[in-house]
Amino acid sequence: MKTFLERVNVLFSYIIKRFLSMLLVIFIVITVTFFLMHLIPGGPFSSERALPESVMQNITERYHLNDPIHVQYFDYLGNIVKGDLGPSFKYEDRTVNQIIEESFFVSVKLGVLSIFISLIISIPLGIISALLKGGWADRLIMMLSTVVISAPNFILASLLIYLFSLKLGLLPAAMFEGFEYMILPAFSLAGFSTAFILRLVRTELIEVLQEEYILTAKAKGLSMPMIIYRHCLKNIMIPVISYLAPQIAAIFTGSFVIETMFSIPGLGRHFVTSVYNRDYTVILGLTIFYSAILLLLNFISDLICAYLDPRIALDSNEET
Repeated sequence: MKTFLERVNVLFSYIIKRFLSMLLVIFIVITVTFFLMHLIPGGPFSSERALPESVMQNITERYHLNDPIHVQYFDYLGNIVKGDLGPSFKYEDRTVNQIIEESFFVSVKLGVLSIFISLIISIPLGIISALLKGGWADRLIMMLSTVVISAPNFILASLLIYLFSLKLGLLPAAMFEGFEYMILPAFSLAGFSTAFILRLVRTELIEVLQEEYILTAKAKGLSMPMIIYRHCLKNIMIPVISYLAPQIAAIFTGSFVIETMFSIPGLGRHFVTSVYNRDYTVILGLTIFYSAILLLLNFISDLICAYLDPRIALDSNEET
């Protein structure tokens, strides 16, 4: 058994290693994205028409686009170290930092609500499906989850708009002006996650219920709700948390389809628009931001999983 100080040292070493590895991954993402972006034919101002040559030259000089590619690359790295993601080429007088600051929290609000919806629906239904394995309720739940997983989220969004906005008139179909405007897009985003988590919970719980310590708990007379709460919940949450890390990162950084359908000014729309417009700095900034969020959430999920199950070692040299 390791002492408390030894475990703290292992945790500290693990955090340092993960931090350095995250920096390396982000550096690779920046480098690959930067050079691939400049290989794409055209540029941020190639679609501009009827501009005099002198004006185009002034624009390229203003944004240093006439510098050699390696000079632009090292200049960009220097700005990244200072936390400056640069100006947008297409949004006049706006920086990438401002775009992220304005749009990210819109996507976060929507993402938090969709994740909450996913968890409060999927976990109880997954448990019910596992306990009633093979019954009509289990088959019905599995059939519905398969349909939701198979259908793109814009199909679910269209159905929700048609039913709750056009037919029943209960909820607004677009814009982002209050909580009621978030309900339909949040359910649209939550569809796939709900169905996937439900199936994860069902599969994991069916396996856990076959373990010897569960059979012992049953023999002692513990009720099934108490067995699930005391002995199963931690185990079934580990794969759920591992799945949620990249899913939360994707939702928090915006869904272009859902944000477009519901006219939500989130990050997803900016990312796709920046690719179309060849807005190099916005493409790079949002890619870096998404990568950092994804790496951070994966790191947090690993720590939570290790806390829920001490058998999961944070360090390769740690005894399990």
